Amino acid sequence: MTQVDALLDRARTLFTLYVRDGNPRTFRRARLAAFTAEGATRFSGIPSQLAEAQWLYGHVCLIGSQRGHANADTLAKAEQRLRQVVEGTATPAPLRSTAVDALAGVLLARHEQTGNLSHLRDMQAMITHALDTLPEGADTDRVMFQFHLGIAETALARSTNDAALAAGATRRLHQALALTPEGTPEHTAMAAQAANAASLAAQLRGLDPGERDTIDTLVADARKAVAAAERLDPDDTLDVLAPGAPYLHLCNALCQRFDAHRDREDLTEAEQQISHALTLVPEGNTARPTYLMTRGSVAVRRHLSVDAHTQGSREEAAAHLDRATADLQEAVRLLPTTAPERPQYLGSLARVHQLRYQHDLLRTDDLREAIRWAEAAVAESNGTASAVPLLNLCVVRVLAYQQAFHPFTRAVSPPPTALADAVESIAHALRELPDDHPAIANIHLIRGQLFEEVSRRASHQADLDTALDAYTLAARHATGSLLIRGTAAEAGGLLAHRHGHSNTATTLLTLAVELLEAMTEPTLLGWHSRADHVEQFHGLAGQACAAHLEAGRPEDALTILDRGRSLLLAPAWGLASRATGLPEKDLRLYREAIWSSFRADQAAEAEQVTLTPRPLDPPPSPRPPHAQPTEPTGAYTDAREHRRAAGRILTAHGPRLAPADVDIKALSSHLGASAVVALNITTLRADALILTSAGVEALPLPRLTPDATETYAARLQAATAAGDEDSLDTLDEITRRLWDDLAAPVLEHLAPLKPDRVRWVPSGPLCLLPLHAAGHHDPTPHTGTTPDTVIDRVVSSYSATLRALARDLTRPTEPTGPALLVAPGTAGQMGPVSIPAPLFDTPQALHLPETQAVTDAVLAALPGRAVVHFACHGTCDASNPVTSALQLAGGDWLPFVSVARTDLGAARLAFLAACETALSGDRFADEALNMASAFQLAGFPHVIGTLWQVYGEATDSVARTVYAEIADGASPALALHRAVLELRAAQADSGADLGPLAWAPFLHLGV
Repeated sequence: MTQVDALLDRARTLFTLYVRDGNPRTFRRARLAAFTAEGATRFSGIPSQLAEAQWLYGHVCLIGSQRGHANADTLAKAEQRLRQVVEGTATPAPLRSTAVDALAGVLLARHEQTGNLSHLRDMQAMITHALDTLPEGADTDRVMFQFHLGIAETALARSTNDAALAAGATRRLHQALALTPEGTPEHTAMAAQAANAASLAAQLRGLDPGERDTIDTLVADARKAVAAAERLDPDDTLDVLAPGAPYLHLCNALCQRFDAHRDREDLTEAEQQISHALTLVPEGNTARPTYLMTRGSVAVRRHLSVDAHTQGSREEAAAHLDRATADLQEAVRLLPTTAPERPQYLGSLARVHQLRYQHDLLRTDDLREAIRWAEAAVAESNGTASAVPLLNLCVVRVLAYQQAFHPFTRAVSPPPTALADAVESIAHALRELPDDHPAIANIHLIRGQLFEEVSRRASHQADLDTALDAYTLAARHATGSLLIRGTAAEAGGLLAHRHGHSNTATTLLTLAVELLEAMTEPTLLGWHSRADHVEQFHGLAGQACAAHLEAGRPEDALTILDRGRSLLLAPAWGLASRATGLPEKDLRLYREAIWSSFRADQAAEAEQVTLTPRPLDPPPSPRPPHAQPTEPTGAYTDAREHRRAAGRILTAHGPRLAPADVDIKALSSHLGASAVVALNITTLRADALILTSAGVEALPLPRLTPDATETYAARLQAATAAGDEDSLDTLDEITRRLWDDLAAPVLEHLAPLKPDRVRWVPSGPLCLLPLHAAGHHDPTPHTGTTPDTVIDRVVSSYSATLRALARDLTRPTEPTGPALLVAPGTAGQMGPVSIPAPLFDTPQALHLPETQAVTDAVLAALPGRAVVHFACHGTCDASNPVTSALQLAGGDWLPFVSVARTDLGAARLAFLAACETALSGDRFADEALNMASAFQLAGFPHVIGTLWQVYGEATDSVARTVYAEIADGASPALALHRAVLELRAAQADSGADLGPLAWAPFLHLGV
């Protein structure tokens, strides 16, 4: 053995030993041995031996960098040697391939150390050249090179926010993964990196909505990578797979899923995964700041999640912020000062201190720290006009100004320049960012909030004008996010309304409604995003209505009130009439997109979260099997692509498909002697907007308040659930107050018209109350006088919106034709169900009793049926009413969407003899999301539903009377009215009178 051979053999041995023991002393010995062997081979060795020695030196330095044993200078030397191996003409092919692998790892590590994108671009160019020069048959090398190229593209995409590049990297990595045997270190590394790239690609899609299946796939793929990593022998590692990387990628995927669905179990698991990953990352590893940043991000999410739930303790929330602060401080300490992402880290640290101050306003030191780090983040942006640091600085300086006026912090003197500092940071941000930058809208919103606070303290007209001007600029900023613009429009409109600026108030609040319509467009967003936006802007339509009434425009008030309600269903109401002449293919696709957007398992918008807080809702309650409606048919299996295609149709046919305002004059011409009463309650005023054949009138209802009606609704729900004697007293009290405060003034106003019918269009918590049962229901009413009750004076109906009413008034409504009876009950469930009327006993009628009443059979039987009667159980999830359903046989369910998406031209009357079929729940009271509205959307102009649990015998009695009255020529509304009167009388004569608890749940919806 020659001396060169001996030196190379020693270098190989020490390299292998270092890979196994990871001892820093072994690292130094292995590096020295490789360096010595390199020197010897230069003078007396052959070129292939020199290449091997250089490869050993470069490889041991790469592993040393991952273990925190190699500094930047050492990595630079490793890169120099590995390049010589890759570019050397005498390098054997197998050694060249392994050198390409090692050089890729070194360049990636150098980028992580310095943040210099040139290292990534060098890596990309080097691997592309290596791929281009590979000989035929080198399939193994080709797969590995594709793998490394995918890593380079992923890192570049992360640094440049290039969503297309991230998507391409994901495809490349999945292709390489498919060609690599499972159980190998290579397969494990590829699985982890593919999961990482897919997660990044989903994150960088920005406002494109995610679909739950996609996010669940990200999590599942990341889990597979973790499982594969845990099966590996500890000695089987790959240079490009950082320690703990699979656990990091799983943490990121779980965080994405939490951002979409608010399942806090995902956060708990994410924290476990990233904490385990950190135990695998040595102190000096260049990736450690990323891992710490990620764990801090998880802790912030956990803090916000706890703060958003009443069951979470303040101590727990504060502990999460303390952990986030510690992790981010350490990440900032370890991050190279030249790293391009440093301003982001500093801004995130500022954000955590800001949250600690907002959590406990006595922690003014945290506010000062937030300002310090926010200023540093802006300073280190080096004039790159980064929006996030600029926005952070604006927010914390506004908080510093507000500190002086908060009751908990008045004793702490803020800087005398606090207001000037806040104004200057806003002005600086506006100067630094181009006028068309999306963040300009955010900055104007912050400016509006600041000067609203200033005007409240000083009462200067100039400050109020500045606030209104800022809100207006934010609301009208073309490139700003819809959410920011809508928030600004609402805030500015309410401010103008409170100060008597009626024109500005109506303009801004009407704009806010228009922006909310865009935020609930189903071809853009999935269910959770649309529902979140509706909930965030709860009551907006009512405020806009009140502003128009203050301006003396009742017709405009009624129009905007109707326009801003039932937004989640708006694209579906009247779709057929708006789409006249639309190509059938386009119409079908758009209709499918609408109903696919109601999938309760769809994600919210994909959003890149870098410790930026967002409103969090409680996690969805567990959903029964019926919560998964049928998938849309058609060519698009991915819901996101489906919505995009439908969005293109919306663009092409926009004027035809855009929801149209109701034509008030046309609607009033159909009313005859009846009246429509739309009810609106805000903190500033309450009104009944009464529409008759003479037009629109506004009737103030000064005794109604939002707090009172919310209390009534909550008490009613508790009472009807309990069903005891106290419940009867509660219901009696509520119906009396509804009469005194609402129904009596309305009916007195209508007395000259002598209406035979009132169609109620309630809003807010009034949607949960039985307006038709309002009154003083005395056991012994005065003889010869009309009782003070609604039911004894008019026939009542309900409508979700005026648009829905206008649609049905132009359709055939006579309840005649083939009938369908669905009665899944058995003696063990609901008891025997009798035939409710002769029309269900004709040759044209269809019965689906007991085990025949399954979902597929019911959906197949609905087309062509004029009258349908369901005798079954119903369910309504108040927090997620889109999961409402009717219970069928064998554990089957008939869900909201499955009914609503059908188009039943022959439909006339649906009688839903089940519990809570007309209840929407308090979260979405204005949206009319219940089984009754589902049947209305399917085409039924008359629906009989229930507000709470109904009694079997009472339901049978009402059904028999309704169908008998209809057979004698009564309309369904009048038939139900007479049936309920008959039930009320029977109850009074029975000696066990339950009062409105027994007869008031039944109501008629429609014309």
